[in-house]
Amino acid sequence: EGVCKAVSRQLQDASTSSPEATASYLTRIVQPIGARLTACIGNPHSNVRQVMSEVDRLTVIVRYLHVPSSGTTTHPTVEIITSSWALLDAATKRFSQDTLLAEKICRFHKHALRGCGPVVYAPLLESLITQLESSFQTSLQSPYLYCASICITEFGRDPAYVPRLFDMIVALSTSAFGLLKSLEDLTAHPDVVEELFYLMGRVISYSPEPLVVHPLLQSLFHCALVGMQLDHRDANRGTLNFLENTVSYGLTLRDFAMAGSSDATVRLECKAALE
Repeated sequence: EGVCKAVSRQLQDASTSSPEATASYLTRIVQPIGARLTACIGNPHSNVRQVMSEVDRLTVIVRYLHVPSSGTTTHPTVEIITSSWALLDAATKRFSQDTLLAEKICRFHKHALRGCGPVVYAPLLESLITQLESSFQTSLQSPYLYCASICITEFGRDPAYVPRLFDMIVALSTSAFGLLKSLEDLTAHPDVVEELFYLMGRVISYSPEPLVVHPLLQSLFHCALVGMQLDHRDANRGTLNFLENTVSYGLTLRDFAMAGSSDATVRLECKAALE
């Protein structure tokens, strides 16, 4: 962290902030991590802790290394993401059932997205969504649901991305419902219950219309009713967050209808679906 902050200050100096200087610093910092990560993944005798250590180092870089962008070259954070993507994907597949590794990789993606911002990150969004869908379908690890929530937060209010984000929501829900078939299943996987409903609560907050007119909403209500029987505080909080956000949205629709909003058609469809 300290090295990243020092390098960031160095690169803010106009005399050393040329694209060449930036590329040199990035190579010197990132290349050794990439080499070690490649070796760990390729070595059948390496363990997941070795991989996690390198992922942590990458996360520190995208979180604390603030590199000026020239505007004519690829953003430095994007370069780090693209150069690391295949390695992180390979690590996810090799250690698919390790929840802590999934948490660390999703944390990397969160800070990478927030570090360069949604506008710069946008060309990578499709790849991230595809990876989240595939990784969750394979492993059913809750961190991938949390990372999907970050995508909703950053892109959910942009109409250009809402259709693809909703396709992601449907895919993740389908995988989750395959796991959560009974009260016993929900009891055995409270972290998945928690993150699933926090994700859906965020969808209601940021881009509710596709969800409230889709049959998925009724399935979520049924799952939430079962989930409220869990004796698990965090799972209950996630479930209540989804239900509270949905009720709040329904009340907002009622107020718009009473006020005669110009966006009445879509809102009336949503209101009818909730009723």
